[in-house]
Amino acid sequence: GEFLDAKIEGHFDVIRLADVIEHFVDPVSAFNRILRSLKPGGYIFFEGPLENNISPVFLSLVLLGNLRRIFRQNQPGKGFPYHITRLNEAQQLEFFNNNVSDFELLHWRIYDTGWPYLTGGFIRRNIGRLAIVLSGIKLFRKRFGNRVSAVLKINRI
Repeated sequence: GEFLDAKIEGHFDVIRLADVIEHFVDPVSAFNRILRSLKPGGYIFFEGPLENNISPVFLSLVLLGNLRRIFRQNQPGKGFPYHITRLNEAQQLEFFNNNVSDFELLHWRIYDTGWPYLTGGFIRRNIGRLAIVLSGIKLFRKRFGNRVSAVLKINRI
């Protein structure tokens, strides 16, 4: 809203984006507008969900979602889609590569929080715990985890 419309180009040394990009209808445009407010040589501290990344939580959500669709075929979905953009690790990195002309990736970490399963019943809690144990482990060129944290030094916008 206001931040994206403000005339503050080249003003900030550091911008922290935590759980933001996935809410925009047009994340590329929003990200580019945010980048314009950063000084050359500035830093982006980025955190966000990787909802389509391999994780015990993701796999169980897909399985349970498909079972629900089979047994409740004609029920409409409830609520609004809070996360409009859903990515995996490769897609998140591709997002940066395609939208920032010159940057250094100083930090890249894939990890899992077990969310939203850690507060559930016995089975859900243990799926969440397993997700945390597998967090960051690479299997078949895919890294387990439902979150990413990154630090980018933006050399040129």
